[in-house]
Amino acid sequence: MSLGTATITITGTESNDTQTVLVTVTGEMYTVTFKDGETVIDTVEVVSGNQIGSSNMPTDPVKTNYVFDYWYIEGSSITPVTSETIVTGNIVVVPSWKE
Repeated sequence: MSLGTATITITGTESNDTQTVLVTVTGEMYTVTFKDGETVIDTVEVVSGNQIGSSNMPTDPVKTNYVFDYWYIEGSSITPVTSETIVTGNIVVVPSWKE
């Protein structure tokens, strides 16, 4: 079940009694901020434990005399950030450039 509210009806197999319950599924939301320098390119909200998702990834940025290489979490250029990156907290994502 995804986030939101759903109504579930349960019917007993022997008694045919029906019970209806309202179920709400929630999750903590985190912000993924894509920046280039001081410019915010995009900000998206992602449920904790979920992937960023391809629809949330911005288009590759453009910079004169450089080629975009990959996105990474600000302060640590070791691990690239992709649409499959699992979000467990607020993060700022910045581009890596090649000359």
